[in-house]
Amino acid sequence: MKRVVVWISIFLFQSLVLWGQEERMDRDFATPKWFTPSSDSCTMQGGRVDDGSCVAPWENAKAICSANDAWLLSIEELKEAVSRCGGRTNAIIANATHSAYQSCYKAQGFDSSCKYWSATTHTDYRNYAWYIDFSYGGIDNYNKRYRLCVRCVKR
Repeated sequence: MKRVVVWISIFLFQSLVLWGQEERMDRDFATPKWFTPSSDSCTMQGGRVDDGSCVAPWENAKAICSANDAWLLSIEELKEAVSRCGGRTNAIIANATHSAYQSCYKAQGFDSSCKYWSATTHTDYRNYAWYIDFSYGGIDNYNKRYRLCVRCVKR
C-alpha cells in the first residue's frame, strides 16, 4: 500500500509540474513563428503603419496580436531571441559590430529602426512595459500609452 501511495504521489507531482508549464511549452519558439500584422489588422485594432511597421500603444499591441491568434512575447523570451542570434542584451558595441547577429535578427523580419513591445509590465511602474531594440539588443521600459513597433508570435 505504501508503494502505491508513493507512486501516486510522484505521478501527481509530475503532472502538476508539467501542467504549470503547459503554457510555456505551448509557447516554445525554438523555431519562432514570427508574425507581422498586416496594415488592416494593425489599424483595425488601434495601431498605425509607419514606414511599413505596425506601431501601437501597448494595450493595442496586445489586441493586435490576439486578433491574429498570436501574442507578444515576454521580455525574457525576447532576450532569448537575441541570444539565439548570437547577441547579448544591452551590449551596444558588441551587437552593433557583430555581423552575424545583425543578419540574424533582420532575417527574422525585425527592423533596425524599431523598438518592439514585450508583454511584460514593469513591476514598479504599472504604466510602463518593457521593450527591446534588436539593433543592439537594448532593453528598456516605456510608457504604455506611447506607440512602439508590434511583432507577434503565432500560436
